[in-house]
Amino acid sequence: MNFDIMPELRWTYGDPFAVGLMVITAAGLLIWFRRRHWLQSRQERRSIRRRDERRRGTRQTYRPQR
Repeated sequence: MNFDIMPELRWTYGDPFAVGLMVITAAGLLIWFRRRHWLQSRQERRSIRRRDERRRGTRQTYRPQR
């Protein structure tokens, strides 16, 4: 394999920079997903559902089975 062209091997801070870039990317995606409500805890889903019911003025007429 040709490892001569990898810039992180010649740079002193290459490995910490690569790890830091991965952490920043993962944190950014996590924040983006949570703001779009693609990732939520069970408690957050309940509070969002209750907020929407209050806005619409309706309540759920059935209880989902657990």
